[in-house]
Amino acid sequence: MDLTLYFGGACVENPGVGGCGAVCYGPKKAFLWEESRRLGRTASNRAELHGLILGLRRLVKDKTDCQHLKVIGDSQLILQFMQGQRKVEDPILRVMVSIARGLASHFPSLLFAQVPHEQNQVAKSLAERRACQQGLVEGEYFVFYPNLCGSSSLIADGMHINVINDFMAYAHTPEILIDARFLASLPSFGHSALTSLGECKASTLSGKVPMTILGCLKSPLPITFMGQEAQIRDVIVVEDLPAPMKISSDHPQIARIMKEENASIVFNANTKLRSDLFPEQFQAHRFWEPSDVHFIAAGYGIQQGMA
Repeated sequence: MDLTLYFGGACVENPGVGGCGAVCYGPKKAFLWEESRRLGRTASNRAELHGLILGLRRLVKDKTDCQHLKVIGDSQLILQFMQGQRKVEDPILRVMVSIARGLASHFPSLLFAQVPHEQNQVAKSLAERRACQQGLVEGEYFVFYPNLCGSSSLIADGMHINVINDFMAYAHTPEILIDARFLASLPSFGHSALTSLGECKASTLSGKVPMTILGCLKSPLPITFMGQEAQIRDVIVVEDLPAPMKISSDHPQIARIMKEENASIVFNANTKLRSDLFPEQFQAHRFWEPSDVHFIAAGYGIQQGMA
């Protein structure tokens, strides 16, 4: 079966909260399906790539019998990236292009084509509606409330790093998060993991700065934490995290290690979480900008002027 996939992305501001959409047609332009997602803080080019990834991932997930796939968008830049006609300079875009190419490799016959904006209106409208969506829809987001009083250290695929944790945090969620750029840098694990990402039920991290989820690792991530080796499952890949990783004391494997090591969580106001604990590429993240939100113990608490 020959299929045509349209994709699009949009941002309320650039950068800002975004949305993406994809529409698929069969032979004789028969409508098959449409899909859209709300994104966290992103940029317009990234939102376009999210639309492409969304559509390709749906086709791969459905195991669509497709002899020939035509992919249509109005972003010349993204189409040039996908066809290798232009070098990808931005590190986040480079990661996303790798993800999209990994998905595209499932189709033996693939053609990219650019159309004017007005000929891509259905996919664009889906993306714009999602970008302008008010409020959060349950099931589409995870909460990002890190411990603001300190960090942890671990080894991921042989690399020693500091990571954010949620120990003693205001709200606990069991997700393990990894930054897409850091994942790409892992020597023996990163590339293959990126090009085979699975779908994640959520598309956004909510918190001080909304962030965009790219997918979920299909293979377990090898780490060493508190001297114990582990293969961490259900790791979520984030477009632009303010640190290489975030670990959770509610994740079953992290909780097991802490229990076996008799780890105790101690509050120390002198070990406040700081951007300079992490590599330079993370220090410009908006999460680290001054805010009117203060923290009580390890979690977000009251705002200025409130008691």
